[in-house]
Amino acid sequence: MELYNANGVEYVGMRELAAALGVKLGNITYYFPTKEDIIRGLSEQLSGLNTGIITDAPDLSVISFLTMLRKHCENQVQYKCLFISFVNLMKEYPSLSVKYKDIEKKRKGMTANCVQRLIENKYLKKDLSENVGLMESLFLLIMRFWVSEAEISLSALSDDKKIDHYLDMIAHILQPYATNKGLKEIELYLNG
Repeated sequence: MELYNANGVEYVGMRELAAALGVKLGNITYYFPTKEDIIRGLSEQLSGLNTGIITDAPDLSVISFLTMLRKHCENQVQYKCLFISFVNLMKEYPSLSVKYKDIEKKRKGMTANCVQRLIENKYLKKDLSENVGLMESLFLLIMRFWVSEAEISLSALSDDKKIDHYLDMIAHILQPYATNKGLKEIELYLNG
């Protein structure tokens, strides 16, 4: 992970991995015959971490929603190589692309459920229904590509500050659709 995160998945081959680990190439290829197998393993680890975070809790609040997204972002930082190389990985490894499409469907469903819970719990207005799809798309777009964008635009900031920046953006996206109860939570969140 350290090598991939530092140099990028595209620039670290199996030989470089073996050298960095101080093992023979055969030791790696016995368990991971191809680089795709390693990347698939990493993406499955990340997916497992994220599955443990996503919740459809009946008492979901704006703060618990943003906290859930923060944990998701923290996981992404650990596996940032996958996000920095996301487009290339999807093109180079079709099996990863197929797997990602399944994950994306689930993620869209969970995002829709979270937005619906926030409406049910009176944090968001009921009449935002025509904008729900747009809001969900914005959340997914930010969560999918924030790591890459942060590497370019916010490279001087710590990972925590980068995460704060994008979660603040999501909080601001929620503001026009928030009830008074929701606005209070958003203000609490934005003020730390």
